[in-house]
Amino acid sequence: MLLHTLQLKRYFWVTRRSFNLIGIDITALDYHDIVKYPMRCFLFTAFAAVLAWAMTIHVYEYRDDFGEFADTSGMLLQTIIALWKTLVFLFKRKEICDLMQNVWQCNINVNPQEFHIILKFNSQNFTISALYMVLVSSTVFGSFLVPLIYMFEFYRKNGEKIWLPPQKGGYFWDYSNAIGYSVLYICHLLGIFFVAAFSIGVDTLCPWLVSNIVVQYHVMYYRLRDIAELSYEISTEKLNAKIIECVKCHRQVLNLSNQLENFFAEIIFIKFVISGLLICSLAFRLVRAEGQFYILLYQLVFLTTVSTQLLMYCYSGQRLKNESSQVASEIYSIFEWSHLSRNSQKLLLFAMMRSQRECHLTGAFFMVDLSLFVWVRERERDVCMYVKQKKKKKKRTNIFNFWFCLKKKSYHFVLLLHVFLCYLLKVLRTGGSLIAMLKTLDEKQV
Repeated sequence: MLLHTLQLKRYFWVTRRSFNLIGIDITALDYHDIVKYPMRCFLFTAFAAVLAWAMTIHVYEYRDDFGEFADTSGMLLQTIIALWKTLVFLFKRKEICDLMQNVWQCNINVNPQEFHIILKFNSQNFTISALYMVLVSSTVFGSFLVPLIYMFEFYRKNGEKIWLPPQKGGYFWDYSNAIGYSVLYICHLLGIFFVAAFSIGVDTLCPWLVSNIVVQYHVMYYRLRDIAELSYEISTEKLNAKIIECVKCHRQVLNLSNQLENFFAEIIFIKFVISGLLICSLAFRLVRAEGQFYILLYQLVFLTTVSTQLLMYCYSGQRLKNESSQVASEIYSIFEWSHLSRNSQKLLLFAMMRSQRECHLTGAFFMVDLSLFVWVRERERDVCMYVKQKKKKKKRTNIFNFWFCLKKKSYHFVLLLHVFLCYLLKVLRTGGSLIAMLKTLDEKQV
């Protein structure tokens, strides 16, 4: 009904289609029905888990070679993030179902004159989601195409066949023949397809929800402008009744923001912690510029995709923060306060005072905004600059042994470990400050 009324054929298309491919109905009315095809979802998840386990074995076997670790860790860490998103999504499926229904209900309740606001923001969101879908699809396509190109070139130059898996791992069957390699390739296809589809679904769901929360802010401003124009024509009682409706709308938007934050907190926390190491690893391999051109191109696309993931969350958090904080200035600029009664002014002050506390998108212990993304990019830049300086020094490093790295002066790994630890400290710093503040309050109460 809403899609037909808005005449927006691709409303929520990218997110909805991505979830449907893996058996999830994100628009279900009951949270028990959100997993529409349980067997399909289970099989995809199982293939992704097996793939993650095989890559983990490979990383452990080559723990003394950080270059090999960096080559394998990209898809491994993305698979771990996708599996974590799956667990959180299934565990909180009731919360996301309620949030989706509340957002849809808010959009349905808008007046026909306000449809253009929904059209504007959802069209922008579709462009961002489609671009992200193209980046993820390109990364997945490259992960399967690169080994095939390498095998073809090796056969053309040496006249020998090699069987290179899409992702290196410790597999429990022989894939040095056509049948075994075909089975391995299909397993990778199903596992990585799930990782890509679920990542697109969850990562585009957050900006879509934020966009529709922003829609409700602008709908409220639109209604307040109408009220301001009518303030000279209607009685004070009718004016106050309309203002109360807008204040209730503001309260409803705040509840949506809290629901959004509660659902994505754990997902964002793990995503940013793991993505810190992932970006450092990809930047490490890319700056060293080892390998053929198509391999470097794939690594560049992969790095761009991961950076876009973080940017989407950071931009959404910044957007939510800005919209929630400018309510007071918008209300103040809309009304002619000298013509309002004292009761009307007091009603508007409720929303203005509440807007002094900004809404945030958090990762359990830290706020997600553009400053966090800038900090991550600065750490990536530090890695690139340091690797360029030490590019001529080729040393083997032990990924699990810090003292070995210090003893052998493995500068690359020491730098990456330092960056990752700094990343964790920044993530947990807000949590530590909060705990200290709570302890101080408890001592004062005693």
